[in-house]
Amino acid sequence: MSTQKEWEPKEFPRYWLLLESLQREPQFKTAKELREILEHEGYGVTNRTVQRILEYFAERFNLKSRKRTDERGQPYEWAWPRTQGQPVVGVMDPPTALTYEVAAQLLAPLLPSSFLDGMQRDIRRARKVLGQVSTKASSLTNKVRILPRGRGRLPAQIDQAVLNTLYDALFTNKQVEIHYLAQSSPTKRAKIHVLNPLAIVFRFDTLYLVHVAQPRNPDQDPDEVKEWPVQRIKRATILDKPVRIPPPFNLDEHLCNPAFQRNRHHDHLRDAGSTFRLKALFPPSTARYVQERPFSDDQKITKTRDGRMRVEATVANTQELLTELHNFSYDVEVLAPKALRNYFQDLSKKLYAQYIE
Repeated sequence: MSTQKEWEPKEFPRYWLLLESLQREPQFKTAKELREILEHEGYGVTNRTVQRILEYFAERFNLKSRKRTDERGQPYEWAWPRTQGQPVVGVMDPPTALTYEVAAQLLAPLLPSSFLDGMQRDIRRARKVLGQVSTKASSLTNKVRILPRGRGRLPAQIDQAVLNTLYDALFTNKQVEIHYLAQSSPTKRAKIHVLNPLAIVFRFDTLYLVHVAQPRNPDQDPDEVKEWPVQRIKRATILDKPVRIPPPFNLDEHLCNPAFQRNRHHDHLRDAGSTFRLKALFPPSTARYVQERPFSDDQKITKTRDGRMRVEATVANTQELLTELHNFSYDVEVLAPKALRNYFQDLSKKLYAQYIE
């Protein structure tokens, strides 16, 4: 049998799909039904080939077969034994291989290289499966892409050794000593901090280390939770000290907390509060996008006398919101809150002065 084409290693995905398509008795499938399943996934085979493959595996997996009496007295029907489930065949089917390929794209910027190294064998195996078969699943590899949010700038460069250390500290619940270069640092020299790492969060295409710092002075709140961009950490060392978790701390609750969500890059908007009622005008063409992706569950849209659409929604005062409004450019006029309208008025004046005057 090993000399026949159907037993070559590159045909293993076909074997897997064939065995996966079988059901437990009394639900039997004929060779013709199984061949049609294979053909639907891009495998061209004959009924006899399917029959030979199943006869080969019947000895190894105790498959059940029976002759079905029909007008031609053919063919055999096959099923898994009633008391036995599908075995681990040891090969990867195309849908699973595609899942690995997409996961590799998605996780590459999030995990340290040491984590991905452990997956490399499975990723290579998945790509080999997808490269050897001609199925709908394999063709999707050229039709699925995961793009970062915005492609105007390259992603920040992260020291893989630092990222490895931070993940190790999270796993072992240990403190870390880091050299951190703050964006506002006038000397451009990294300062040493001792941190209690709590989590790593991917936001705005940036990795953040959620932590509480060991107080550097008596006035510092020892339980204040902060988020620092990982790319600004220039060095990291695990300390032999247990991490201190501020009570009570819940990551999901923290991420939903207005203190985390607030717009930190535009402090002059803090007067608007952590949440506010957004009121803005959009032309009808742009309002369609706002209908497809509303600002909030309570969003309301009404038509004004001049034909524009008035949108009202309760929103959080976040950087994400400001970015969304920036993306609409001149297609949006913010009416309220006043602080947000003033922000766009000031911005418009500066842009006019820079590009026109």
